[in-house]
Amino acid sequence: MTDSSASKGGLTPEGASRYRHAAVAYLVYGIIYMMGAGHLGMTGATSRASESGAWVWYLTGGLFVLLFPWLISRGFKWFTRVLALLVCVRIYGLITVAAGPTASEDLQLVGDLTVTKSIGAILFAAVALVTVTFLVRASFYRGASSEGGTPQPTETAS
Repeated sequence: MTDSSASKGGLTPEGASRYRHAAVAYLVYGIIYMMGAGHLGMTGATSRASESGAWVWYLTGGLFVLLFPWLISRGFKWFTRVLALLVCVRIYGLITVAAGPTASEDLQLVGDLTVTKSIGAILFAAVALVTVTFLVRASFYRGASSEGGTPQPTETAS
């Protein structure tokens, strides 16, 4: 199956459902990610998120949050697989934060509520792991039609 055939009906109903679920999972992941990045920037917990040019990264991230779920829902297999790999890289980064030298530092949440960087990284890694599960479940599903799309009528000369 080619990536472009997915949008032409090359997925079974089960396959299309898996891609829709993956798209929703990525949308939720993206919203949580953007909220977390914004909060870290506003509280000054990270210097990158509060730099003067950070608005470019927030804008880019917002576009990804809107565009990527749409691409996933269209059934683009290789895009979804690459995205799953990139989220795995993010999980690795979060694990290094959770086990790193700053893991015991506190992050302020709402009001007086705080958690350690380690707990925050582990919680976000769990959200990312659920997202990867949905992305992999969709992109490695073998229930697509054998032709990779809806059959097209052929022209015959009379």
